[in-house]
Amino acid sequence: MNFRELKKSEQNVVTLFSTINFGRIENLIVENGLLKKTPNSKQILTRHFKRDDNKHSASRPDGDFILKEQLEIFFERIHCMGNGTIRSITIQYGLPVYTDIEEPVTLL
Repeated sequence: MNFRELKKSEQNVVTLFSTINFGRIENLIVENGLLKKTPNSKQILTRHFKRDDNKHSASRPDGDFILKEQLEIFFERIHCMGNGTIRSITIQYGLPVYTDIEEPVTLL
């Protein structure tokens, strides 16, 4: 899947991941399979002092690129979620690596 095939809101998420590069996003909601910010949403940047945090960029002049598998899996899971709350998304090298999803306890 290519970047240009994503919905505009999903393109914005990929761009935000890339901008953060290392860090996390906290307190998001998922409505009908799409991420949305809340008044409490925030981004937390992690910066290394001994390493250059060079940001990657699209290699094609038109800005399009093939999505990495991690991004495809991330969006697939968000779409399947339908509605819910994401407490945090951990980002490394501009890609989601961990997601903390809040769900009700059903087995007690």
